[in-house]
Amino acid sequence: MRASLVIGFSMVLTLGFAPAYSVLAESYFPYAATSDIDLDALNRGEVIGKRVDIKAYQLSLCAETYFMLPTTPDRVLKKLRYTGPNTGSRSGGTFGIDGRDKISKPASLSDFSQFALGQERGSFGFGGSAMADLKLKQLNLSKGESANLQKASAEGPAQLESAWKKLFLERVRSFQSGGLMKAAPYETGDQPFRHQPKTVLILKSRPNVLRNFQNIIGAIMTGSKTSSGLPLVYGWESTKVQVEQTVTLNCIAAEPNKRGGYLIAESAFYVSNKYYTSMILHELIPVNYNGKSQTLCWRGDFVITSSINFLKGVERLAAQKIMLIEVKNSVQDFVDQCRQEYPSGNDLSFVSPVNLTN
Repeated sequence: MRASLVIGFSMVLTLGFAPAYSVLAESYFPYAATSDIDLDALNRGEVIGKRVDIKAYQLSLCAETYFMLPTTPDRVLKKLRYTGPNTGSRSGGTFGIDGRDKISKPASLSDFSQFALGQERGSFGFGGSAMADLKLKQLNLSKGESANLQKASAEGPAQLESAWKKLFLERVRSFQSGGLMKAAPYETGDQPFRHQPKTVLILKSRPNVLRNFQNIIGAIMTGSKTSSGLPLVYGWESTKVQVEQTVTLNCIAAEPNKRGGYLIAESAFYVSNKYYTSMILHELIPVNYNGKSQTLCWRGDFVITSSINFLKGVERLAAQKIMLIEVKNSVQDFVDQCRQEYPSGNDLSFVSPVNLTN
């Protein structure tokens, strides 16, 4: 194995491995739970994943994945952020994104103009399932939100749709003023769910990950800019989770790392149903592999869901495996999109503002 530092206008990590291509994951991501990664497989566009057992909180699931993209960290970051309305499912199985759109700061009702209960042409949303879910107490709501939606439901579909948009707006405004620390609890379950302490609890189970991402996680917790000054980016998505439609409100924080790439955190600070919240972390590292400029990526998914509360042993293991499959499918879609959009990394110039360190 050979790793060399290229110093000059372009600073990237050069990876040259012959004849073996399997390397220690912690060589590039010191907090990794995976023992080794096959860089040749990543170079072919494959996704490597591992489920990670989180014992600190019964309702948590965790997985980490590795992938390589033939483009710059700047372009990957831009593609991960919300740039405008986008429709069309990106993955199969029991999870898929039907549509996504950006949210302004300060947020306004017009940010949710694409939302529709009946999934009208050009719009996306619940597809008419929200009323049934509301009656079954399967929605994540505060007591006040539940009362407002019950009242609007009795008045008619148009009023219910308007009530949902107002709910989203209030949730976003609350987050924009104070991050997860100001998120209203879910109170429709047996026990109230509070985002900030539960998210911190599962992240503390991976102390090395928490240490590496602490600045941008802090920005998510408080709703403030990162230490680098990059503003938070907001968006909402309509997704299919195990057949049911789900709407999530998300925030993305990013800052440069010390290797010419980025650290990224995406928080689902409101989830309408199916699970409580999630935190997705990325680290992007510019590399040169087999003469091609690429971006090596680590992704960690932390999910909190009530659906696994009483699962133990084989059943819990099965839930973890299903989550890993779903995450890998979603990541594979993203990788395939990038490889189609950027078919070759040969002509890319990686410009790093800081020195690369091993």
